[in-house]
Amino acid sequence: MESYTVVSSGSAFLLLTASNDHDKFAELLGVTDCAAFRYNAELRRMASLFRLRHISFVRVRDLLPSGHGSDDLHDLNEDEHLVNAPITREEFLSTDIGNYNAEAHVKFDEDALRKYRGYLRSLKLDLEGREAQMWQKFSGHEARQTNLSRKTRDKLVSATADRMMENGAVRTCFQSPTDLQMMTVNPPRNSLRSLSGPSRTRCA
Repeated sequence: MESYTVVSSGSAFLLLTASNDHDKFAELLGVTDCAAFRYNAELRRMASLFRLRHISFVRVRDLLPSGHGSDDLHDLNEDEHLVNAPITREEFLSTDIGNYNAEAHVKFDEDALRKYRGYLRSLKLDLEGREAQMWQKFSGHEARQTNLSRKTRDKLVSATADRMMENGAVRTCFQSPTDLQMMTVNPPRNSLRSLSGPSRTRCA
């Protein structure tokens, strides 16, 4: 699953700023930094090719408190990205959002519930064929068999979706007050799914 957070703003015209959510979900889904860079580069190329001037891209590293973007606006090449991605991800995931609880969040927030259900649907496809590998990574225990039981698969999917919601809550800490709407776009395999709604989490 490669995911983007799209932030819309503007008045007379709709301007879209796309932020790659690879740093948000990479360690959960096993997406490599190399694959994420090439996917992102292709999206930027297509936006330029089709002259989609209302779409701009922002890196997660530019949104962090360390403020990489303030004095470093050049596009990273692949080698630079591979060096910076783990550093960015570590800083991103170290953000303190207090005692976040995904179950409580979706119980009282309809937008969050829609997003969570979307994650569950996508994960059933994204983790297919990799359940045993991801279970070992998630639980720290090697799976007893290649094909996990349905109960174990459901537990893996649910736990991963919970972590995705938590990481998503971290992302909202870096949302600008001028942002009107955030929408997460997840293309599992060959499809696109739009999951709307900003998480309203108070950052510690």
